[in-house]
Amino acid sequence: MTDRATTIRDQAIVDDIHAIMTLYPSKASDDKWIITEVCDLSGHDREDVQRVWNARFRIVGVA
Repeated sequence: MTDRATTIRDQAIVDDIHAIMTLYPSKASDDKWIITEVCDLSGHDREDVQRVWNARFRIVGVA
């Protein structure tokens, strides 16, 4: 897959994650639920959704 295709797919995943978080704000911190919903509703591969989640939404090392 080309870099451009990967970027377009990743942006589509980001948009789907934002949509789920907007529709279900009480579940916005439940990463496993959000990833499952995005996969079920949009048909994206779980590995791709997990990769995008980790790269863009995961909060690490908050002290």
